[in-house]
Amino acid sequence: MMKIRMTALAAAAAIAAISGGASAQSAGDVVFTTDDGGVWLRTLGGMTTQLAQINDPGVRLADLAFGPGGALFVNSGPAPVENPSQAVMYRIDDPFGSANVSVLASSDPLQNPVGLVFDPNSGNLLTVNNPGTPGQPQFYIGLLGVNPTTGVVTELLERDISSFPTWNRGSYLSQVPGAPGEFFATAAEGSATVIPAVPGFSRAGSLHRLTVSGDLSGASESLIVDLGDTSVTGLNMPITRVTGVTAVDSQTLFVSAFDFDDQAGAIYRVDLDANGDFVGLQDITSGNVPQTFLPEEIEYNPFTGTLLFADRSTSGATGGNILEINLDGTGFSVFANEGRVRGIAIIPTPAGGALLAIAGLAAARRRRG
Repeated sequence: MMKIRMTALAAAAAIAAISGGASAQSAGDVVFTTDDGGVWLRTLGGMTTQLAQINDPGVRLADLAFGPGGALFVNSGPAPVENPSQAVMYRIDDPFGSANVSVLASSDPLQNPVGLVFDPNSGNLLTVNNPGTPGQPQFYIGLLGVNPTTGVVTELLERDISSFPTWNRGSYLSQVPGAPGEFFATAAEGSATVIPAVPGFSRAGSLHRLTVSGDLSGASESLIVDLGDTSVTGLNMPITRVTGVTAVDSQTLFVSAFDFDDQAGAIYRVDLDANGDFVGLQDITSGNVPQTFLPEEIEYNPFTGTLLFADRSTSGATGGNILEINLDGTGFSVFANEGRVRGIAIIPTPAGGALLAIAGLAAARRRRG
């Protein structure tokens, strides 16, 4: 623990040197991570600036999220997962100025934290713990809450694999618009459909809704759609390795997936009815985007009306980049190309940042009361 905290302080000194002053940013600009420790700003005007470089041993950055007071929070899960875990959640204060980095939480039960969001309803960060390393002690696979000030970690929802479909091997989260405490969540292996001969994966994916109590007393999950059930999806094959998810509104969301059989990536639009029940889906990238990509994190940018997603592949023209498309799949372009991107966050409006701060304060008052 002490070693990790000391290396984080050393990294903070390096970060201050890298940032060299304030970076201009506006609502709709994009902050992203690369798995080698880089935290970057990409403006809609096309300028890229490195905000931070974290050089802790084994650093492997994943998702990131803005929280109270404009602080930026970043996950890191070294692979393979060690015993004890070397995973870290960093807090970066003044990310567009001095970029002061510190360790918010580290080690077990954090193992390979991937998806990360701030939940205004509870005033906590929510992260998906997905170790994904065979043979390692699986202390906790599921949803964790992390206090953005104290770093206290709360175990909220552990996976239950007694029956399928279920939320198993979750990755990313997306707030359900207009529904406090509710989140869309993907499961890479949540389907009842078994897919043989896929290294490291035995099942197709699924899509779920997670509900988190405002006092962090617990969480629950419910199935939206088993993406391996072709009788429901209407596709001719199961959807595998489902990872990213982003919501446009409470009835329209997009998920990213990678088909092992065809070695092809895809972005699917998922439509729900007014009750939140599954209506249908369609592949918006077929014929619009080179299919040799491996999409992971995906975010809807409401300021441009487009989708941004990270290509995690290590080869091809788009490998490691952030790609951008319209909601119908057209308009494909490379948005940023700074390396293997893992996490994407859209800079909110100043009013949105103020609301985050107010939500954090209100949640703290609820806990004291």
